[in-house]
Parts: sequence; structure tokens; C-alpha cells
Amino acid sequence: MWYSRIMEKTTLYLPADLMAAYTALARKRGRPKAELMRDALASYAERQERDLPDWIGMLDVQDAFDSTNVKSWLLENWDPD
Repeated sequence: MWYSRIMEKTTLYLPADLMAAYTALARKRGRPKAELMRDALASYAERQERDLPDWIGMLDVQDAFDSTNVKSWLLENWDPD
């Protein structure tokens, strides 16, 4: 399999039983162990909760803040100090 991204090498220390399981799975699926590990790590990373940007929730619902009133809201509410 060819990758369009640049790969970076890393070293991973695994317990013998986990390595044996990956070796058996790779053999069963006919795929390289490294590919299975990349898939597993990518899947894990996708499931992690992402932090919301700091600005989420900074306004009350009744503020009715949208693109039509940004300038006026900033003039009335923003204090850089």
C-alpha cells in the first residue's frame, strides 16, 4: 500500500501476548502489522473527545449574535484590557 503522507518512524514496546495477537491477526488478514497498528491508533484517536474552542458558550442564548451584528456587538462588548 502506498501512502500519500510522509510517515514517521516510532518505536513501541508491547507485551509479548499483544505482539503475538497482532502477529496472528496480521497473518490472518494478510496485512502488515504496522498497517493494523496505524488503523488501530487512528480509530482510537478519532473516538477521543475533542476540546471545544474557548469561545463556545461565551454568549448567553438571548444575545442573538450572528454575522449581521458582529461589528456592533464588538463595539458594545469587547474590552481588550
